[in-house]
Amino acid sequence: NSRITVISGSGKVLGDSEQPYAEMLKMENHSTRPEIMGAADGKPASGIRFSETLKKNMLYVAVPAMDGGRVRGFIRLATPLASVEHMLSSLRRIVILGFALSALFALLVGILVILFVSRPVEDIIYASKKFASGDFAYRIRAKSSGELRELSETFNSMAAGIEEHIRRAEFQHQQLKAVFESMVEGLRARYIKEEGQASGYQDARSGEGRRRLAVCARDLYRLCT
Repeated sequence: NSRITVISGSGKVLGDSEQPYAEMLKMENHSTRPEIMGAADGKPASGIRFSETLKKNMLYVAVPAMDGGRVRGFIRLATPLASVEHMLSSLRRIVILGFALSALFALLVGILVILFVSRPVEDIIYASKKFASGDFAYRIRAKSSGELRELSETFNSMAAGIEEHIRRAEFQHQQLKAVFESMVEGLRARYIKEEGQASGYQDARSGEGRRRLAVCARDLYRLCT
């Protein structure tokens, strides 16, 4: 739909892609056309106006033909303004569609980032609350990667270490308790044997007997701990 016209430096039409040679000779001088006057300064020029020849609004772009620094002629491109507007409208639609797709893609990426990053963080926060309440048997399921995975594994290792330490402390406590109880029973049996079974039993039931046994139990407990 574009029309190309070759114009001399004086404004005479030398060739036109839409007009036969006989009609081209009848065309008026183009030296007063705005785009030609603008290109006469040695730079491309353009303009929009109604074409009497084609009977439609046209976009004209004229490029000067230079020779030795002087303008020897012009090459003019004429395109129907409706075609330009249609092309611009299509371009706008493509840009809008591209922007909408980019925004949708960014939104999807943001949602995925939130799902894959915030969920591990929530798991770590929940685990820290469990540890703070004394539940060191809880473990974080490390589904993420990178620094969050290392942090989860560190929390799990810390909880496992504390749990093992508590287990050993409880085991040692039970052992000391058993030793303590056996020593108290042995001491009581010895006391009863030395003082006489009857009198010792009665004395043990009395306040003085209980006090003496309590003192001995305290001393044994200090030795064991």
